[in-house]
Order: sequence, then structure tokens, then C-alpha cells
Amino acid sequence: MKAFILDTTTIIWAPNIFTHKYEAAKIIIASSSIDEIKEASKKFPSFKQTLDLIEKSKTEGIVEIYNVIGIESSKSISLPGDSYIVNLALKIKKDYKKVSIISGHQWIIREAEKASIGIVNKTELDKFIISGSALTLNLFSLSDNIKRNQRLSIIVSVLVSSISAILIFFNWVSIVKCFSQINIIIIIVLIILFPMLVYWLRGRVLLFYSLLEILVGLVAMLKVFMSRLDFSTIDGNSVLQLLAGIYITVRGQDNLGKYLKYTKFRDFWEKYSGIKY
Repeated sequence: MKAFILDTTTIIWAPNIFTHKYEAAKIIIASSSIDEIKEASKKFPSFKQTLDLIEKSKTEGIVEIYNVIGIESSKSISLPGDSYIVNLALKIKKDYKKVSIISGHQWIIREAEKASIGIVNKTELDKFIISGSALTLNLFSLSDNIKRNQRLSIIVSVLVSSISAILIFFNWVSIVKCFSQINIIIIIVLIILFPMLVYWLRGRVLLFYSLLEILVGLVAMLKVFMSRLDFSTIDGNSVLQLLAGIYITVRGQDNLGKYLKYTKFRDFWEKYSGIKY
């Protein structure tokens, strides 16, 4: 029998893997990947559906979860859920005819090659599908819902953050005027509560927060030139505003990278940023 070990990204973005039974093949998941998905599900509710899907396929004998306690992590793989999978593959190698890892991450691929562990894509696993053996229609629906919810969260976040930034851009004078008419005590309370609300949003809807942060930074920079688009009018305060806008935009990109950590765009973003999330 062959064993296929899934990395965390594959688990999240190819949930249809768990809707089939496989002939002479076993799906292996490291407990560290499950722990990472559980932690991520606090911010991304759709990941709870992924966990439900794994649990159902586990009861059907499709999946086996290996505890990584006692297995050394790979220092060169800076992915919390996946740092154990190469050494896990080495550990179970003697129990299976062949052990392969399904992953597209370059760090995992390089580490696996050093250990002489095969790296394959999902189509290789599909060859072992037993025809007509999908578990239930519910599992297919659950698989579709996971992807649908992730797409919906991206669309809603882009729309809401864009609308918010546009409103700030075109109604800045009205916003300032409104604040000037509010009692000073209320303003102090709002100043205290608003950063708390923003921090709360950051912890729960990171995609929306990061996109809004980027757009607000761009708005802050555009405001410098909004009246005449004339570089000669820039003074010291305008330079500070530009620098603040750049800083906010950079911070927004950093938070966007943290969100993309759990998506198929992770590799692209890490090549762009040079940061391993």
C-alpha cells in the first residue's frame, strides 16, 4: 500500500480529496497540520468545515492522522503545520510500499528531495480513486461550501473595504466637520474605543482589515495632491502625511500576507515580499 502525506495548504484547498475512497492508498495527515487548521479556524470559520470533512473521512478509513510528538521538526521548513511532515514520512516509510508528500511549497520540496522522499501533485493521488466510491452527497456539498465561503469572504472584504476607503476619500471634510460638533468627552471616548474596535477587527476579519489598511494608506497619500496634483505645493506636513500613508500601506500588505498564509496565494506573496509567513 502507498501512503500520501498532505501538507496544510493541500488539505485546505483540495478538500475533495476526502470525498473518495482509494485503492491500495492511504491518506496521511500530521497532527501538527490539524492543530494549525484548528488555530486558523478561529479567524476563518470555513476551516471548521474542513475539520468536519477530515473527521468524517477518518471514520470511513480514508484518512489516518499521525501524532508528531517525538518527531523532530525540519528547521528549514518555517510552516508550523508542515515542519514535521518530511521526518514523519521517513518514520512511516518502513510501513508502506511507497511514501509520497503532496505539496507545492518549495521548502518542503527541497527538504523532501534531500531525504529521498517523493513529491507528487494531487493528480497522482487521483489515480487511486475507486470508481463510484464517493462517500456521500453531503461530503461533496461540504467540500463545495468550503471553497464557496472562502471566495465569498474575499469578495465581501474587497467590496466593503473599497467602499469604506471611497467614503473616507470623498467625505473627509464632512467627517472632520461632524467631529468638530461632537462634545469633547464623547470624542475622547471614541478615541479610546476606536483603536480597540480596529484591533478587534484585525483579529477576526484580517482580510478586510488589511485591504482597508492598504486603501486608507493610499487615500492618505492621495490627499496630499487632491486639490491641485502639484508637487511644488508639498510642505513638511505633506511629507509626513506621505510617509504615514506609505507606512500604513506597508503594514496593510504585511497583514494581507498573514491572511494569505492559509491560501493558495501563499507562495506568490512570499516571493513578492521575501518574508516567510
